[in-house]
Amino acid sequence: MATQGLRRTLIAVLGIMPAVAVAGPAAQPFTLGKYVPQDFCSINHFVYNPERDAIQAHWARVFEEIKKSGIDTEFKKLIASDMNAADRAEFEQAWDTAAQLVHGVRWGDLIAKEAAFAHRFGAIIPDYVFLCRSSAGSIESNVQGLKAILDTLASLSEDVAVTESTVHGTSVWNLATPKFPLSLHLFNQGEVVGIVTGQRAVNDVLALMAGEKGIVAIVDSPRFKEAAAGLPAPENSLVFVDLQMLLRNMDQMFERMFAQHAGKGREPDQADRVIRKLFDHFDVFDYVMEVSSTDGMRGITTATARLRADAMDKPLCKILTSQKPFEKFDRYLPKEATGFNVSSLLDLQQLYRLILDFIRDEVPEGPAALAKWVEIQKDIDFDIEADLFSWWSGEMVSVSLPATIKGPFTSSDFVLFFRVKDAALADAKVNAGIGRVNAFLREHDQSLMLSDAGDVNAQGFHSVTHPLLAMQGLKLVVGVTDARLVISNSAAAINACLATAAGEVPSIVENERFKKEGLAPQGPVCNASFTDLSNLGQELSSIFFMVGMFGSMLPDQPETRPLKAMISMLGRLSPAIAQIDFLNSSAAVCTFDGQAWTTTQVINYKP
Repeated sequence: MATQGLRRTLIAVLGIMPAVAVAGPAAQPFTLGKYVPQDFCSINHFVYNPERDAIQAHWARVFEEIKKSGIDTEFKKLIASDMNAADRAEFEQAWDTAAQLVHGVRWGDLIAKEAAFAHRFGAIIPDYVFLCRSSAGSIESNVQGLKAILDTLASLSEDVAVTESTVHGTSVWNLATPKFPLSLHLFNQGEVVGIVTGQRAVNDVLALMAGEKGIVAIVDSPRFKEAAAGLPAPENSLVFVDLQMLLRNMDQMFERMFAQHAGKGREPDQADRVIRKLFDHFDVFDYVMEVSSTDGMRGITTATARLRADAMDKPLCKILTSQKPFEKFDRYLPKEATGFNVSSLLDLQQLYRLILDFIRDEVPEGPAALAKWVEIQKDIDFDIEADLFSWWSGEMVSVSLPATIKGPFTSSDFVLFFRVKDAALADAKVNAGIGRVNAFLREHDQSLMLSDAGDVNAQGFHSVTHPLLAMQGLKLVVGVTDARLVISNSAAAINACLATAAGEVPSIVENERFKKEGLAPQGPVCNASFTDLSNLGQELSSIFFMVGMFGSMLPDQPETRPLKAMISMLGRLSPAIAQIDFLNSSAAVCTFDGQAWTTTQVINYKP
């Protein structure tokens, strides 16, 4: 359930990308990608889309509350708390200077029309490119604000200076130091403002802007076009990561390191070889691409992750593709379900064996480490493969339903289904696990409350709780049926899911809300989900508030003050988080065609 909460939090954070449709001009075109060279590993590119205005106004309300929280002042106090008077005065002066410089740029205007961020590995350090198209009235003042930041950085050391040069007909301000192989470049050409690290990178970018021959843009590369061909046209953003190039560049970086070692008379050590072997094991992906757009009250994201055609026989590839898809995603999902997650996950036994093989064959002292691992498992009387991975397949279904009995700790019912390879073995191992926990508690004068769950419409289920939890009405109902390990807080919820699987009651595809807001796959799926986000802001706000309360109760001692301050800062964010009241739900579907995964996700906003 914690995983689901984290997932919902991430969905909320990412919700800034999609939008609500409103009247207005068309979205800005994607133009900046044609100025990024094709040997860059990744590009993250977004444009202004007026359909996002409503949702961005909501997020602006959240950020305004964050400003009111005073968290910046608290952070400043935390940093300066252990400084002496002289150091504190110097720090506060530097802080005020930095704040003045940051506020000297209107960042929203800087990226008002379009922005792109790209990355590639350089000879020594990576190259980064940030390009943006700005609103017309802000360009000159923003460029001067950025130039002031460069001048201030240069003033920090006598070895650093800002110089001006002309590259492919464009004036460029350059910040460089002879003691460190990093250079920072700022330029402005029409609406486009660029911040680039590395001399080679700024030369390549401005060569593309000047229309020089012999250099190809990333958006014109065959691999980018191949990835984009199977996806909808983006309206809001696109992300492309060439994983082959990324790993190849990392491999080249290590080759240079090995060459330097050889030049110094040292052969590559065992750690070098282990790193190279790790790269070889993980070198199974080709590329990833994601695009986003809007459709009325929906933000839509579509992504593809493709495997290398020549890597299908690698062990990791086999693990990633070995799980069976769900032929009928709604098998255990009752009509009244408020949310669900269906996932094929991984075969953990295969992954575990791959890790053990790698440690034994490639890691220095690997056999000795594995022998120690075996001894540890003997000491705790638990063999992770025999007692868990041997019967746990990995595919799972989680279902949320309205609470059968509402209480302070039971706002909803949940049911978890884990597919098992051997139902009899799974039942035996689960019962043995419960027995082990109970034996441990008895050693500390406590005991679980165990009973047969006769109200479950299946054999072999147990009700498990602890006296302290039982007082709050909390329990777990556990059992194995239909080749699934089932864990729930409600026998009635399990019965509803089993009745749905038997075809005795309708599934979630008959749910009116799901019909409007969800995604119902038409064939086999690897993953499918639907999550209610309508109360996310209040739920997260309550968590932040409780965390802040916990921080205030910590003792005020020198060793605990940093932690106390950081936790208290989270509490200050509670009112801002409560402003995230405009999300309604999210839904996602992922399919696999034997070579690539394609995922579609929608975020629904409240009217």
